[in-house]
Amino acid sequence: MNYKRLLFLFFILPSASFAEEKKKEANKDPLFLRENFNTKTSSLNKSLHFKKRTSDFVNFKKDSTTYGSLENLNQSILNKITDTEQKIITLRAENEKIKSIAKKQKLFLFFTMVAFIIIVLFLFYFKNRKLKLELDNCKKIIASKRYFLENLSHEIKTPITVIIGYLSLIKQNSFDIEKLKTYIDLSIENSKKIASPLNNYLTLIKLSNTQNKISYQNTLKEIGPFFSNTIKSFSSNAALKNIEIYYKTNIKKNIKLTLPYNNLHIILNTLLSNAIKYSNTDSAIFIETCIENTTLIIRVKDEGIGIPEKEINVVFSRFYKTRENNGASGFSISLSLVKSLVKLLKGSIEVESKENIGSVFSVKIPLDIINYKLITDANAKEFTQIKPLSAFKEETIAASENLPKALIIDDNFEMVKYLKELLSYKLNCTFCFCGKEGLKKARNEQFSLIISDFKMPLLNGLNFKKELLKIKGYSEIPFLLITATSYEKILQKGFTLGITDYISKPFETTEIIARIQNILENKKHQLKSLNSKEPLEIKGHFSELINKVHQTVLDNLKNTEFNVQDLASECCYSPKQLGRILQTKTGLTPVKIILEIRLLKAYELLSNKTYVTIGEVISEVGLTNRTYFNKKFYDRFGIKPIQLLKTQ
Repeated sequence: MNYKRLLFLFFILPSASFAEEKKKEANKDPLFLRENFNTKTSSLNKSLHFKKRTSDFVNFKKDSTTYGSLENLNQSILNKITDTEQKIITLRAENEKIKSIAKKQKLFLFFTMVAFIIIVLFLFYFKNRKLKLELDNCKKIIASKRYFLENLSHEIKTPITVIIGYLSLIKQNSFDIEKLKTYIDLSIENSKKIASPLNNYLTLIKLSNTQNKISYQNTLKEIGPFFSNTIKSFSSNAALKNIEIYYKTNIKKNIKLTLPYNNLHIILNTLLSNAIKYSNTDSAIFIETCIENTTLIIRVKDEGIGIPEKEINVVFSRFYKTRENNGASGFSISLSLVKSLVKLLKGSIEVESKENIGSVFSVKIPLDIINYKLITDANAKEFTQIKPLSAFKEETIAASENLPKALIIDDNFEMVKYLKELLSYKLNCTFCFCGKEGLKKARNEQFSLIISDFKMPLLNGLNFKKELLKIKGYSEIPFLLITATSYEKILQKGFTLGITDYISKPFETTEIIARIQNILENKKHQLKSLNSKEPLEIKGHFSELINKVHQTVLDNLKNTEFNVQDLASECCYSPKQLGRILQTKTGLTPVKIILEIRLLKAYELLSNKTYVTIGEVISEVGLTNRTYFNKKFYDRFGIKPIQLLKTQ
């Protein structure tokens, strides 16, 4: 018994305790049990095997009942571990499934957020694009309205200027019956032209409104005289540009037809006006009216500037203006109005054009006639020249050679007639109708004064001045710009180009004459000052300012950094105001006045031999470049500085 107890204490109880521990650990942590059970069970088996082998030494008889209980306990533990493993596997599978679902949910949430952000960005982009398009459309509408108002202002102010001018001439020539009659007729003619552009625009608006059903009135009239008289009314304006008009028709004389003559008059009038306006000087215009089958055809061909190929498809658009003629005066709705009227008459209009060659406009209108051969001449004559009703005659003036030569550029025929009548006895005038023609005249002749309108085809007044500066001898020629536009918009650029003065339409005869006289007197004073060695002197209201300018430059003579900004600040003016006053009163810009004073001082120093070398003189008068100084000194005084120093 003692041996059995001893074995029980050493082997069985520890095994039971070990099993109980494993059971507790299995209940606590099945994973830990699974990892450690095999190791300890293996150790137990080895211990039992050792006991069996030592049975010879201790004569131990194993208790079958105790051994069986241990086996059952081990089997129960293994079964529990197996069940636990199955649960673990199941839990792991469920855990992986949950992780997979969670991953899918995260991906779904991520892509949902990305899609939401993309949709928001697209909505923002399209909304922003829509707002931008609306803003661009608003800008275009505002630009079109501004363009319309500027042209309306020009079209109204120009005839008003002419009317005011002729009324002044009527007042001055109240005892000359012939002149009175001429001036009154011209005033009445220009009065009618005031309302014409506005009426045309209102007509176009009515035609463009699809809600308004526009009808036209047919009248019975002789068609031949209607066309010929309309064409002859443009012969005088064509003669101003030395343009010959040729006309051809196959319609018999004394043929009366019922037609919408008011609309036909607007169509033919617009086509002829544009043909003359955009034709070159010394060119020709060919007009043809004929009836073929049941169609009236009006064809106008000119030898003008033409239309760019890219713009032919949009030439009938409202407010159309070509790239070359964006500074031209007049409404750009004229061709749009023609197309609308032709469409109203159930006709068609076509255009063929090449740049610098000319354009051909063809209008076809259906007629309600039975036999066209009865009203047409099969043997139609060739083109015949239309003689002007009252040609623009050049009046000879006895003292014209002694008068200042003036180049006047304006594309408005009535304005040219008025300026010719007003200035012919005061200036030796040469007239041009576009900037390019004016440049040709300036290259061939030397003029004392340039007068130019601002809005003109091909080259507006500013661009004309810019090109004029490239011609030798014209940088110092006085330039008077006539404008119907507020000149504050062009003031800065104008003074940069050296425009002498501006005059705004409408103006009176006394105003433009006074401006011209003031410009010429200042130019004469400038030439007199340049031919003398004395400082600038101006008498009158601005003498104090001129003297202050002169003294300020002398006080800063050695300062090479002294400029117009510093001069204006010292004189309590802005640079722009000071520049305008000085150029108006002296004919010189502030930069040239500063240089003039420096050169006069240099002449004085060289004459008195105040310094031995020219370099010292250059430094004393605030200049740094010797080559520049020598050139300007020679241009000013006609002698080189070294020659003056040696002579003196």
